[in-house]
Amino acid sequence: MTQTSRRNLLAMAAAAPIAMATASLAQTGPSNTTSSSSSGRAAIVTGSSRGIGAATAKRLAWEGYAVTVNCLVNTDLAAQVVAEIQAAGGQATWLQADVADPSAVQALFDANEAAFGGVDIVVSNAGIMNTSVFADFEDAAFDRMFATNVKGSFYVLREASRRMRDGGRIITLSSTSIRQKRPTHGGYLLNS
Repeated sequence: MTQTSRRNLLAMAAAAPIAMATASLAQTGPSNTTSSSSSGRAAIVTGSSRGIGAATAKRLAWEGYAVTVNCLVNTDLAAQVVAEIQAAGGQATWLQADVADPSAVQALFDANEAAFGGVDIVVSNAGIMNTSVFADFEDAAFDRMFATNVKGSFYVLREASRRMRDGGRIITLSSTSIRQKRPTHGGYLLNS
């Protein structure tokens, strides 16, 4: 029997609402599909090399979507997510792209279009969490977190709104860590 870590179990549970949000799209399908995937549907999931993003990418592939996996740092994990999707009979590709860079976000969508013909679901999941008490919080760490969590989400949503096929879905995720009220989470809370 395969052991499932608590973290992976929580990630799979977190992916369930995304599956429900896409259910109506799965039933009706988009009116304009040109994807080369067997279902004609494609998804982009940012920050999908591990955790909730990886579970979401796998779930969407299981639902029949061709998936573009995205990461910034964990390229080996992104490749592993793609390999798992493909081993299960799904279609997937991955691209290293920094969502805090609008041209990188455009390149992510370009790569998805080249591979799958368009996009029907975009899940904006990429985020970073730098922690420190306010007195010690470095400006550069705060700026990087803001660029990824706020501006990055904006760039992904803007590009999705420009490229989404008719009937598509845009899903944004946030963290529940804002409920934990830890003294080192203040800078992160400002980005949530």
